[in-house]
Amino acid sequence: MNTTKQNIKGFIALSPLVVFLCLYLVTSLLLDDFYAVPITWPFWCRLSMLSA
Repeated sequence: MNTTKQNIKGFIALSPLVVFLCLYLVTSLLLDDFYAVPITWPFWCRLSMLSA
């Protein structure tokens, strides 16, 4: 049971990174160019989601 709680905490700790990578990947695919999306854009979108 203790390892289950540790696994959940590990997933929660990595969830901001997963959301950031998904936002970056999706917007890059929509624009058809990975270099067109500034690296800070998904970061600021993530921050705005947290404050809402």
